[in-house]
Amino acid sequence: MALTTINSEGIEDGSIKDIDVKSNAAIDGSKIDPDFGSQDIVTTGNVSTSKVLIGTTVTNTNDVLIVSDPGNVFMSIRSDAAGDNTKQFLDFGTGTADRASANLTACIAATIHSQSGGTLKSDLTFQTNSGNSISDKLIIKDTGKVGIGETDPDRFLHIKSGSNSDDGVLRIESANNNIMDTGTDGTGHFLNCVSADPFRVKFAGSEKLRILSGGGITFNGDTAAANALDDYEEGTFTPTATVEGESAASTDKNYGRYVKTGKKVTVWCYVQLNGTPSNRASTKAWQHGGLPFTHVNVASGFDVAGSMLHWTLDSNSGLTGTAPYTLVPRLMNNGTGGRIRAIGSDANQTGTNASLLMKDNTEYSYTLTYETA
Repeated sequence: MALTTINSEGIEDGSIKDIDVKSNAAIDGSKIDPDFGSQDIVTTGNVSTSKVLIGTTVTNTNDVLIVSDPGNVFMSIRSDAAGDNTKQFLDFGTGTADRASANLTACIAATIHSQSGGTLKSDLTFQTNSGNSISDKLIIKDTGKVGIGETDPDRFLHIKSGSNSDDGVLRIESANNNIMDTGTDGTGHFLNCVSADPFRVKFAGSEKLRILSGGGITFNGDTAAANALDDYEEGTFTPTATVEGESAASTDKNYGRYVKTGKKVTVWCYVQLNGTPSNRASTKAWQHGGLPFTHVNVASGFDVAGSMLHWTLDSNSGLTGTAPYTLVPRLMNNGTGGRIRAIGSDANQTGTNASLLMKDNTEYSYTLTYETA
């Protein structure tokens, strides 16, 4: 049949045959409701200048593919078979050339890596292009572990920068620009509070420790800089022994050690004299010095008493006061030394100068704890 128009009389069994339609004919889409069954749909047209709409007739300005459904919407990328190292890609790119670093802007890839025991497992990788070089930037493993810059994370969040940097690899920033960086530099690991705010440690919402921006640590909600613990150190020094008004006495041994916590320092000293010092007298004091920190200068001044731990003396003759004596090291106000006094056993426990006790091979050790300036 050859008709110039198609009507109901020219249609056999409700079907339009290929011979009935010219190759360049156009059919109004509103007049047909095609059902292609299991057949493929093939077009040689260019859809890049048009729209592909699924489940809707409403277009958007920037969308080329629109899928709409009143319920859940699924877009599937599937492989025919699930084999190890099978990859499923969703590419973002430019141009029409085969996928390459020169035209891919980003990629999301699922990798099947294990089917042992019939259990399907996979990783999800996010790639970006950093200059004609597309590479993995973030991976989510089947275990839920996330790697940033690390393709095989061994923690639930594993960040790897690839180099030491003072800038850190992780930044936490609040709405009011309080910033904290953490990372690893050439010295070791660090937390850096970029703003001047303190770093705090809380338990159950209650502050237990605070590191002040100016240095120092406070505890249990205390915010006062004056109360901050701002130093801890250990070290050695060289203690001295002197007859009052004379040069330092010669020694065989003189060792000093200290521990300083905040403003509090404790010192331990051991001295052995080499020869008997000159110009000893009952009116002259046995003096010690060389302490590593100056005693705080207190209004109206006061001495700090320490303890003699050991001494060897052959005679206390010439000392004024009442024997037996107790030796007491004392630290002067606003100084790094003081006197070793002989305290008599009289009712008033009178202290007396003790330079006469400084003789050849006299050895002694003492300790003092005091507040530093």
